Amino acid sequence: MTLGYTVLHWDGKRLFVADSTSSVPKSLRDMSDPIGAKSLIGLLPEGARVSDVSLSNNDLSRWSLRTRSLGAFDLASIASEIGDTTFGYATAEGHLVVGDDQVTRYTGVRNARVTDRRKTEGAFEDLAQCFEEIGSNLDASQKPARAIDRYASPVSPPSAPQAAHVLLDIDPDHFEGLTDSKPMVVDLYGGEVDNMGNFPIVVNGKDIKVHIAWSRVLRRFELASSEPIPFRARSGIRSAFWQEVNREQTVRVATPDGLVYTNGNFWSLERRGGVASSGLLSVLTGHPELATLNAEKGPVDADGKWSRESAFGLIDLDYLPAAFGRDPTIICTDLGTEIADFVGFTDAKVIFVHAKSKSAAKKSTISASALHEVVSQAVKNLRYLTIGNTDEPHTGPLAGTWRGGAHGNAPRLRAGTSASNGRGNWRRINGVVQSHNAEREVWLVLGASLSKSALGRELNKSKPSAVAVQAHALLNSAWTATQQCGVRLRILCSP
Repeated sequence: MTLGYTVLHWDGKRLFVADSTSSVPKSLRDMSDPIGAKSLIGLLPEGARVSDVSLSNNDLSRWSLRTRSLGAFDLASIASEIGDTTFGYATAEGHLVVGDDQVTRYTGVRNARVTDRRKTEGAFEDLAQCFEEIGSNLDASQKPARAIDRYASPVSPPSAPQAAHVLLDIDPDHFEGLTDSKPMVVDLYGGEVDNMGNFPIVVNGKDIKVHIAWSRVLRRFELASSEPIPFRARSGIRSAFWQEVNREQTVRVATPDGLVYTNGNFWSLERRGGVASSGLLSVLTGHPELATLNAEKGPVDADGKWSRESAFGLIDLDYLPAAFGRDPTIICTDLGTEIADFVGFTDAKVIFVHAKSKSAAKKSTISASALHEVVSQAVKNLRYLTIGNTDEPHTGPLAGTWRGGAHGNAPRLRAGTSASNGRGNWRRINGVVQSHNAEREVWLVLGASLSKSALGRELNKSKPSAVAVQAHALLNSAWTATQQCGVRLRILCSP
């Protein structure tokens, strides 16, 4: 036996339930509906630092990932992906300030669950104050945190929802046979709904016609079949198969108007227009001097230096020295099978720099061809910035002399000290890469070939140009790839 408590609080609009077993009594579940995700999403408002989310995919295709879980110090700084808008959040945990308190808040969509961790005496007065604060947030309809807003948008349900396509979202191992120990095998989880509201499933080799309809009273989809399915839930109240599916709403439904119903909520998968400054544009930094360059490399002078009117000159003389501050080693690794155009490193940081530039006379505000080349170079060399990598690159460009033909010759060592040969320098670089305490970065330096403001304006149009869409895809792929390797991406371009 256990001793616990249940606290009920009615604020005139909503029933708050706090239970020491973290569950809601069945009698309350049967007579009430959980608050929808459209309201719940504002409990982690803009400005909250979201550190964990679990996601359910509203794309019903066979080859789609069904669920994903992500965790980071701040998910807003993690690269978004092209398919993010098909995912709806199922749970999220974030950190925010409420009054004078630092609060860690968990929200769960399926049962409208909220858990706050904050410093408190734990008295009933504190709980009532918490209820009041949560109710105020729900009434305010606050814009959600950026890390949540990138995913599918929860919407209010239609007045009379119809099902166009249905998939059961069940784990066969969750069920046991009523008459024998034969396991459940689901060969077909669902499909298109006909005009009578029926769709097919196949369980243990048997074709079963299932009927689905929206219940106005229960405000949920109800499923049933005339053919018996001799399985019941293994845990909980061990309800019969369709009772369990209906009670837990373990079903995914696509409606004729493009909405998707999952976790008891309706979601819009429509891709929202524009690109927020906090998204992809946040990794772009505008530098006015990059808009007026004459060349990517250009000739070197008698001292073996590139002009500041070239991308190489700005990287060598300004950008890399400023990024490191004291005592970096900077090597020009251009030409041949290089891992980058420049590599800079200290004991605490390593940067691979890839440059691409047009001349000012032929400049472009959005050049997809330039991006294609420089992104390809950056992504194919990411493995050399990855912890655990054992591959050794061609080390010739890591020491000696840069021989640029008509551009002239220059020492590869631009700052700091060099090992006796390229292999020795690679061992020094790789030692930093393999240090878990070191920062690892990839830079794309784009001269006269990309403007941050021009790209932002184009992407925020209702119908952006094809070249802008292509540029967005290329840059997003680079951001995603670097993020997956634990590497920070920075893109230096025209303002």
